[in-house]
Amino acid sequence: MTSDISLPRPQAREERLMHPVEFIQRSARRQEEALRMHNIRTTHGLGAATEVALTEVTLLGSRRLGAMPTSNTLYNAYRGNFTELAPCDLYGLPENDPNVQPTPRALVEKQFHGHELTMKTLGL
Repeated sequence: MTSDISLPRPQAREERLMHPVEFIQRSARRQEEALRMHNIRTTHGLGAATEVALTEVTLLGSRRLGAMPTSNTLYNAYRGNFTELAPCDLYGLPENDPNVQPTPRALVEKQFHGHELTMKTLGL
């Protein structure tokens, strides 16, 4: 008698080949961050690199400033990405967020009508 119950066998993972340019583009930020942390570690020591990494992880983990749902203001101020800080940086509006891109439909509606025609602008 043979049993129908068998242990699950791990399936072979498919290796995805990437073009060298794609690999460079995907790994560029990680390499920049690793180089920056290596420079901090070699010039200021392991304690300074650990403190910087922990502070950045904490600031990125909070992602809030006050009642705003999405704000990297503290992180960007810590990293020195801001040349100036204006009230529009603190309000968390989609038009001030570089990660939020308008849809093509919204661009056309704003161009022809001056505002979006979708229901979200009516608050419904």
